[in-house]
Amino acid sequence: MFRSHYASALLTAVMLCFAFSTVPFNDGLKQILDKLSAYVHYRPQEKLYLHLDKPFYAAGEDLWFKAYLVNATFHTADSASRVIYAELLNAQGKLIQRDVLYVSGGLAHGDFSLPDSLSEGRYVVRAYTNYMKNLGEDFFFVKEIDILNGSTPDEPLRDVAPSVALQFFPEGGNFLPGVENRVAFKALNERGKGIAVEGEVLDENNTVVASFKSEHDGMGLVRITPLNAQKQYKA
Repeated sequence: MFRSHYASALLTAVMLCFAFSTVPFNDGLKQILDKLSAYVHYRPQEKLYLHLDKPFYAAGEDLWFKAYLVNATFHTADSASRVIYAELLNAQGKLIQRDVLYVSGGLAHGDFSLPDSLSEGRYVVRAYTNYMKNLGEDFFFVKEIDILNGSTPDEPLRDVAPSVALQFFPEGGNFLPGVENRVAFKALNERGKGIAVEGEVLDENNTVVASFKSEHDGMGLVRITPLNAQKQYKA
């Protein structure tokens, strides 16, 4: 049996084909379309997306987000669910926080208050409705984020000066060629505390491709567009 996600996509494709066709329905095609339409009606699929306010966060900040819940067939804000569950999990899948949000007109707003004691590392923002749980976690919204904490460095640091260590965190965890990448950075002194820095990013030919300057507690953002996957950079 088709999952409703695929049935919705197939129904949309069939309807578009007939919308631009001069050939009349025959009985067989009409029966297929009627069955697909009934299936999607009684087992609608939802899509959920969370728009986060920043690409990375520091412990002690608020993570704000806006949720969009739509019907998967036509992307209209008329889904059956009225409540969504948004969760923050650590890299081991342990639940850190959960928000239960009421959806109005397909929209909802929420936030996670990140404790000062939160360990630095990769975290996951996950969101879903109770209805989505019927079809498995493949239909959930899932996004990885980096949370920084100058007092609890978990990863080995790369020394770029006698008293400064610098870490870089590409948005989404990947450095993609051919597009502009937003890369978060954090500078620490020898005591593990954030320190103000500014500098330049160089390629393998020592050509300056970007400059950067910290904004708060040694943290900031730099934009880089690598030409290909073989390029190498240093700060």
